[in-house]
Amino acid sequence: ATINIMKNVAEWRSSGMPVFYTIDAGPNVHVISPAEISQKVAVKLGELESVQEVITSSAGGPAGLI
Repeated sequence: ATINIMKNVAEWRSSGMPVFYTIDAGPNVHVISPAEISQKVAVKLGELESVQEVITSSAGGPAGLI
């Protein structure tokens, strides 16, 4: 499933869509895109049989001292 997502994201990127992926520990693929196309990317991901859930998030605020 992870490889399938990676291949699809690479294909979308090759077709001109500014989308990228990164992977953390476990089977979680993080797909990164500009906010303007995030809903389009979420729909495309949701259409993949191997995707169980799509969670969208925006960038956080600026860094600060604690």
